[in-house]
Amino acid sequence: NSLWLATYSGIIHITNGVEKVYGVKEGMPAEDFRVIHKDAEGNFWFGSRSGGLVKFRDGKILSIFNKSNGLQSNYVLAITEDEKGSIYVGTHSGGLSIISPEHSIVTFHMKEDDAGILLFNIDIDKEGKVWVMANIGPAYFDGNSLRLIKLQSDRRSKTYFDWVDDERGKMLITTNIGIIQVRKDDLFAFIKG
Repeated sequence: NSLWLATYSGIIHITNGVEKVYGVKEGMPAEDFRVIHKDAEGNFWFGSRSGGLVKFRDGKILSIFNKSNGLQSNYVLAITEDEKGSIYVGTHSGGLSIISPEHSIVTFHMKEDDAGILLFNIDIDKEGKVWVMANIGPAYFDGNSLRLIKLQSDRRSKTYFDWVDDERGKMLITTNIGIIQVRKDDLFAFIKG
């Protein structure tokens, strides 16, 4: 019985009713954590608001990724993994960073200056296509660049938060005014030009 929680008081691990907190005293770079991802090898990745990204296993910090060693923002909002074991990191104002299994980092941006752009969610679908939800709208990552997807019928939403594949041919996009439904076929047509 094991439960991991990302909180603004550190990472909390509850095992059989016993709580252990991992914060600055335990070596964490921050205590304001927002997201947790467990990779295919069993490592945990903890994303924080001010301290970057922590790779963690068996009670030990394995690596810390932040602005001083490859990330372009210490504010991590989203984490996912592709089939090759690369970790995709969505940040606040620092683009989309991809960390290879060897820990090299490459970052891609929505604009020349990503100030104010929040990458809330990253989804890699069954076909291996990478979809990113930014506060300014959904984007497609083709391996070389992030392309904003223009939602012609949505003229009122100001902020986009998340999207979910309904696995029946549609994507559901949450916004500040409700949910938008987009056909995946239309998304594929858009990315093909």
